[in-house]
Amino acid sequence: MNNRIHYTKPSITELEVRYATDAATTGWGDRCYEYISRFEQSFKEHLGTQHAIATSSCTGALHLGMAALGIGPGDEVILAETNWIATAAPIVHLGAQPVFVDILEDSWCLDPGLVEKVITPKTKA
Repeated sequence: MNNRIHYTKPSITELEVRYATDAATTGWGDRCYEYISRFEQSFKEHLGTQHAIATSSCTGALHLGMAALGIGPGDEVILAETNWIATAAPIVHLGAQPVFVDILEDSWCLDPGLVEKVITPKTKA
């Protein structure tokens, strides 16, 4: 009996294998900026935007995005209470207050009714 729980099947393409092999055999540190620049260019073209910035983590991306929105001391940001600490950390680091809201059992998304109840004049996101 196989008791494994499979979340997703691997989806590795030949291109990804080639890039991983290149990184392993030529030294990722020496070539990372080339890959990052190509990724940013491709991503901004895909989105149809003028700019795209790669970050080292989701936490960094959230921090950068909230800082760009001007979120800071005295602001409130609503987020799901069933979340990873990385979601709340940038909020706190910027001096804002995380406001945790429960999720819907059937979708795992924020409960809109509860979100409405916690919105204040200080809510920015």
